[in-house]
Amino acid sequence: MSDTADRSYRTRARRLRVRVQAWLTRHAFGLSITGLLALFTLVFFWSAIVYTIHPGQAGVYWKRFSGTQINVIYREGTHFIPPWNKLYIYDLRVAKIDYTVAVLATDGLEISVDVTMRYRPEARSLPQLHQNIGPDYAERIIVPEVVSVVREVIGRYRPEQLYTLRSEDIARQLVARATVEARAHFLQIDDVIIRRITLPVSVQAAIQQKLQQEQEALEYDYRIEKEKREAERKKIEAIGISDFQNAISSGITPAYLQWKGIEATLALAQSANAKVVIVGGKDGLPLILNTPQ
Repeated sequence: MSDTADRSYRTRARRLRVRVQAWLTRHAFGLSITGLLALFTLVFFWSAIVYTIHPGQAGVYWKRFSGTQINVIYREGTHFIPPWNKLYIYDLRVAKIDYTVAVLATDGLEISVDVTMRYRPEARSLPQLHQNIGPDYAERIIVPEVVSVVREVIGRYRPEQLYTLRSEDIARQLVARATVEARAHFLQIDDVIIRRITLPVSVQAAIQQKLQQEQEALEYDYRIEKEKREAERKKIEAIGISDFQNAISSGITPAYLQWKGIEATLALAQSANAKVVIVGGKDGLPLILNTPQ
């Protein structure tokens, strides 16, 4: 019984294989065309099916029939998406833009300010950023907002005041004001760096001349102060010399001089080289030491 069943099974399998081979033979051309079309379709839609998210990036998923997926963020790696949907990839790393802003000062003069903006999107709010603003958020939000803040903050000062202000203090004001508006649009401004402030040529010349005059005035004041100190020193020195002379004059009396003359006479008399001692005067002192009364 088992042998009969086994032979029957083999017969059916052989007949099925023959029928399949016959069908493939009859439809070989059509199957080849279909396979080529399928391969061409896969190659053609490969970029719309396979998405690679690199380090520092994230993706926002958009479905054709339901729109942006607010609660879905695709992280780094390779993802397969149906060709009728799309994955928008955003760079989450810090980016920068160099820009030149024309500013009117309080006196109406035009000032040129070169700034560097450093910014990045907020990762957790990436779907909202894509839905409300889009990939060109830097041109639509970052640049206009920073330009507006630069004009507002720098425009408060006169050109000569900008020479004395530190760029770090101005930059902190710019970041503080620009960050508020950027966060409302799901963005983060990390820094606004002032690279250079260019004033009109006439204003630069006037400011430099003023600073030079101030330096000359400070130098003149220093020289006057130095001369005053020198005069004071000489005055004190003269007083000291006068006091010393007065002290000597008050301490040298006729008796003191007579005593010193006697000591000198004795020294001359005891000297080995002295052969003759010449004395004179009414006090018996050497003539060279005798002083009039």
